Amino acid sequence: MALVLRMYGKICPSLCAMPVFNRIHHKNNIDKLLLICAMAIVPHGNNLRKGGKTYKLSMARCGGMVKTTKDTYKRVYRDDGTYHYPKIPENQLRHAGQMYFENWEIRGSDSSSAEGKGKYALTTWAEEEIMPALEDLSRKVETESGCRVHVRGQWDNASPHKEKKLMRLLDALFGERGWVFTTQPPNTPLSNIKDAAIFPSMAKEASATQGWLYGGQYLHTDKLWEVMQQVWENYDYQKIARAYVHHAQVAAAIYDCKGGDEFVQEHKGLSFGVRKVCRPDFGDAEEGNERVMDLSSLEPRELLQAKGVVVEEVIDGVDIDLAM
Repeated sequence: MALVLRMYGKICPSLCAMPVFNRIHHKNNIDKLLLICAMAIVPHGNNLRKGGKTYKLSMARCGGMVKTTKDTYKRVYRDDGTYHYPKIPENQLRHAGQMYFENWEIRGSDSSSAEGKGKYALTTWAEEEIMPALEDLSRKVETESGCRVHVRGQWDNASPHKEKKLMRLLDALFGERGWVFTTQPPNTPLSNIKDAAIFPSMAKEASATQGWLYGGQYLHTDKLWEVMQQVWENYDYQKIARAYVHHAQVAAAIYDCKGGDEFVQEHKGLSFGVRKVCRPDFGDAEEGNERVMDLSSLEPRELLQAKGVVVEEVIDGVDIDLAM
């Protein structure tokens, strides 16, 4: 005898065949994080195609601390598929007046919506996060190299990034220091190292870390933030440097195609063989006199100590000297 259980089908109580309600939240309810990452490179000889030493400037979590207005409780499902919120101590999430971190939507300069809901203003991020980090890095590099640092900033054309008030602020902040800030061409994610390389790579490392530490379980935002902080801290500087070298090749290819993207249709048209011409830069050699190392003797742990890459040679099919 066989029974097939259906939601609205017949049941057989004598055989303990009763409907089973399997409830799971829709994927839109899975906790997510919105982060802003900023990185930089000091190119060898002021030429990205020669590699350089890279830096992690800032990783900011988009949101802010807010106060709970009332006691909140977890959702609990009954056997019949309905749910309720038992108001018992062991089921309580937060108590009234408790401070907690709330994820916010990114805006150009607005710190709140018309309804009073908090928004993450990029103007605040620019003034309080990225500019102090860039100034600290500039002083450090100028002290070490004896050369004046000229910063060139860039990000994509997302709507919040193009807000007029934000762009005026960035132009003023960068301009008063003699620096330059630009946006990438429209619809060209390949010209943004974050979209083309860094974010996909960090997402894979976050998934691997989450699986290793928590068995692949879905995590709440605070745990996700801890995972991303670990990924950020351990992220390989060589990957960042290779992304910048690749960026220079993409820009050269776009120029060579007179603004087109025909190069992506060629065999290995997106890789440019960058990995083959890059070797680790441990940041302890004089400018223009990078140390040559026998990579066969290096352990993986030692390679993680590299601070960037040096483009060592030109291989057939890798046009490192293509005019930009």
